[in-house]
Amino acid sequence: MGPFASFPRRYALSLRSPLRPCWMTLPPWCHSCVRCWVGCTAPSPRPLLLTSLDSWSTSLLMNLPTFPQLRPSSCSSPPSHSLSSSKALKRKPDLFLCERLDVKAVFQCAVLALKFPEAPTVKASCGFFTELLPRCGEVEPVGKVVQEDGRMLLIAVLEAIGGQASRSLMDCFADILFALNKHCFSLLSMWIKEALQPPGFPSARLSPEQKDTFSQQILRERVNKRRVKEMVKEFTLLCRGLHGTDYTADY
Repeated sequence: MGPFASFPRRYALSLRSPLRPCWMTLPPWCHSCVRCWVGCTAPSPRPLLLTSLDSWSTSLLMNLPTFPQLRPSSCSSPPSHSLSSSKALKRKPDLFLCERLDVKAVFQCAVLALKFPEAPTVKASCGFFTELLPRCGEVEPVGKVVQEDGRMLLIAVLEAIGGQASRSLMDCFADILFALNKHCFSLLSMWIKEALQPPGFPSARLSPEQKDTFSQQILRERVNKRRVKEMVKEFTLLCRGLHGTDYTADY
């Protein structure tokens, strides 16, 4: 990691921690790209580096059984870095127009990361989606993948709210629901009704009436994000059988 010491650029330094455990598994051309970036030996290699890292880390995540040493601590593994690229997406949304980037694979990788047990990885993935979804109307590849795989994202979010994720992360998942409702309303209105139809999903403790009420509340609220977070918190308590208990009085 010598180049990071020689050229301590803030954005490049942000890659240092997540890449350190896996630096030797990076392909040689990615090493060159990093050194090129931090050393300024070529004009703007940032898009190539980010797309290369996303492709590499997506492949690594999809094949985690081959790398068992990464799974116990995903917060320091490539997915955590790759999905924290929401900052890069915010600054350069046309990154997803790059023909080298497999947008569908990155999207699916981020959905998988929502199910990880480590909070930093989940938060990074949620942040990625809250930056990605507003672009679905202006960046064609993003709009296409949201139409094709958005339902999979919604199901992962509902599973998390239903009890598979820590209650401390509910605000992050509420942000995704709010973004879906604001930028993909017609799709969400169809997906959420279909997703909540199966008995016992996302929790066996819910009645059909409670699920219907939740879906209607979410679809009605497209302006007040704080209100959506309150709805999600109340719904996750119902899913976990904790609603109205003293244990969650201050939740």
